Formats: sequence, C-alpha cells, structure tokens
Amino acid sequence: WFVPDYQAPHYVNDAIETSTGDFIAVGWISGDPGTSGHSQRGQAFIAKLSPDGVFQWIKRFGLLNTPKDTFWEVVEADDGGYVAAGSKLEAREFYFYDHFWLLKVDSEGEQLWSREIGTNDRYDMAFDVMKLPDGGFAATGMSTINSNGVAAMRVVRVRADGSIVWNKKAGGDGYQDMGHALALNQNGNVLMVAGMKQPNSGDSNIKLWGYDPETGNRLYTRNITEGDYGLGAFGVVAAYDNGFLVTSSTLIKTDSLGLFGN
Repeated sequence: WFVPDYQAPHYVNDAIETSTGDFIAVGWISGDPGTSGHSQRGQAFIAKLSPDGVFQWIKRFGLLNTPKDTFWEVVEADDGGYVAAGSKLEAREFYFYDHFWLLKVDSEGEQLWSREIGTNDRYDMAFDVMKLPDGGFAATGMSTINSNGVAAMRVVRVRADGSIVWNKKAGGDGYQDMGHALALNQNGNVLMVAGMKQPNSGDSNIKLWGYDPETGNRLYTRNITEGDYGLGAFGVVAAYDNGFLVTSSTLIKTDSLGLFGN
C-alpha cells in the first residue's frame, strides 16, 4: 500500500512496526503554519497507521505556529506508548534556536511527558533514540557550545518517566562533533555513540564514543581519520559477539571497545 501527502506535506524521517502490527511514523510538516491550514499547531508529528495503511491518528507537537520543530526517530516503549527524539524551538524568533527534545505519547498519541535539554540561544538537536533494558531510553545528537557554532556531541539517558539519569557532552574541540546513532552491546556494558567530527578545515571523519550505560562515564573515544572508511558514521547496531556494526559509506565491524583491524 501507499500513503499519499496528508493535507500539508508531511515529511517522514522514521517509521517503525509496533508490537501489535501497526506502524508509527514521525517527522515534520512543511509550509508556513500561519497560512497553510494548520495554524496554531506544532510542526513535529507522530502518526499511527493500521497494518493496511489506514490512518488511526496523527498528532502534532512543538511550539505553536512555528515552521521548524521535527522528530527524527521513534521507538516503542514497554507500556505500548512511543518516544520520539528531535528538536524543538525554544521561541518563535529570528535565529530559530532549538532544544534537544524527547517526547513520549501513549498508545493513542496523547502526550505523557516532554523533555527539552540544552542552553538558551544555542542549537541543540537529538538525532536518535533507543529503548534500554530497564524501560528507560538513551538519545544522542549535538549541542552548540558557543555563539560561533562550535558543537559537541550530546548523549543522554532518561528513565521511563523522562527524568534524567545522566547527561553528557563530548568533543567540541574542532568545529563540530555530533552523534547520529547509538546502540547497546549484547552484554549491556557499553553504549556506543556513532557520529562524526567536522574539523575547522578539511574533511569530516568518523567518530565513535563508548559509555558506561549505568554511570555515563566515557570509556573511550575513537577518531577514524582515514578517508577510505567514510566521512561520518550514520548508524550502529549491536553484533552477537558483543561488538558493533557501524555504517558509513562502508561497513565497519568493531569490538566492544570500538577497535577493528584493517
């Protein structure tokens, strides 16, 4: 089946199949919300579709009457709800500064909690979220740390109720560091963040970080500067041997410490 544009164009960034066989899609809505028929509604959306593609509900979230809020990823929670990660404007103003954003809805799309993280007058974004074995969640993205646009990778662990367990930043010693994806290894003792580093000049490179999921202590940082491996990592999954598989313009298989052979 195929779902066409829904009123104003809705751009889907992620979709998952739920434990009941339905589908959840998240993303953002284009157009000026003040003139396109959806005034006074947030621009980030979560939609639920039946197994045959029929809309069950669609909900919009974010700052009212703004064009930039978005969700990038979504996961199903243990209680049948959903947690989405993205960015939300801190105010409707010229610079469109935003916050690293996690939001949870119940099975009917009603908001249960919203967590915004970041510094005012800075750009903070969440690009990926995953569910942890205890029912909580981890998310990663980036946060600018000064007015010149220099950014550090951010990784956060929250409980099932959205309260923060730990909140860490790393990098920011070049132009930008950012986390694009994260995964927990099979033993549950290493949380890997896969992303990229953009230096002040020259090409970007793959960057991997490993964290203790319980304490948030950083276990390692790996800069993979050889261009043949790719200019950034955009996905990571746990391997059955306790390591990780990292995706870039190549596939990289690492051990739990982010190391690999040539």
